[in-house]
Amino acid sequence: MMKNNIKKNNSILDFDKCIFFDNFFYGYCIGFCISLFLTIISFLIVFLNLFSNVLTIIVLSCLLIIQVFAQIKYFLHLNIMNKNYWHMFALVFVLIIISILFVGTIWIMYHLKHNMFVVYIYE
Repeated sequence: MMKNNIKKNNSILDFDKCIFFDNFFYGYCIGFCISLFLTIISFLIVFLNLFSNVLTIIVLSCLLIIQVFAQIKYFLHLNIMNKNYWHMFALVFVLIIISILFVGTIWIMYHLKHNMFVVYIYE
């Protein structure tokens, strides 16, 4: 008898009826946790210098691609299966912008040492 009264009550502890744990908020929480996890893993790979330079770039690129898809699915709510083709155009636009930023950053970092003007002062 007591269990039935507790189940019918719309309290915060009743996770099935709680407004804070509906599917919309749950998707944002999952996306945030995935993004946070991938960011921490990326930071630790660079900070602890776990791999060689080339392998670090490859692993970080893979983590970048996974995080972009997590952002697209959980925060932008873009779905490839939709009949709305504007979602696909937005997805292609985001991928082009991300690839330009990524390739440009790698190119700048690669040529940064070559283009630096270094003056050595000997005492």
